[in-house]
Amino acid sequence: MHSDPTLVETHRRVRHEAWAWLLSMVVLAALLLWWALASRANTESRERDRLAVQVRAVEQNLARNIQGAQAALQFLRDETARESAAHPVASFTAHMQALRSAMPGVRSLQWLDASGNVLASSRAEEVGQDQSARAYFRALRGSTETSMLAVSEPHMGSPGVYSLQLSMVVPAPMGGWGGLVTATLDPDFFGAVLSSVRYADDMWAVVAHGRGGV
Repeated sequence: MHSDPTLVETHRRVRHEAWAWLLSMVVLAALLLWWALASRANTESRERDRLAVQVRAVEQNLARNIQGAQAALQFLRDETARESAAHPVASFTAHMQALRSAMPGVRSLQWLDASGNVLASSRAEEVGQDQSARAYFRALRGSTETSMLAVSEPHMGSPGVYSLQLSMVVPAPMGGWGGLVTATLDPDFFGAVLSSVRYADDMWAVVAHGRGGV
């Protein structure tokens, strides 16, 4: 029994067309996969670049705030030589209040005597407090390095609120250890700055709180 040549040719053509269609689908799927991967890589690259720019902006913002606080502490350190450590005048408090108002990242400014008592502060309720047990004060007690800006570990300044302390040593009238001028940074401000980098609902920006001595 002989096969019909026409029928055989038809079957062969159908098989060829089926394989050609299948190969086309495989190639199309491969192209779509390549396009998806390339598109994702480009998107991730753009997002990384965008986030890097935002991180640099935040870093510069925070650095300027730290530099501003350091400049304020240097000014206050120098001004202590003009005031009486026993009876700080009202003008010194006014300087602190003006400086603090100009620095949104600073919660308060203080002048501590050699024993750790707050002689003057931008916040009236802090005057007279004993800060001698605080880790930042103990770490610098007795130091004569007046040009160094010391940065404390985060500590709980009030229940549930962590703070970071910037300090500079105040020289005694005859030289040596005379106390500190300090700036307490406001974590709420820095949290707001960090939150400014959020541009998607699945992103978070937080201020990491460590545990310092109190």
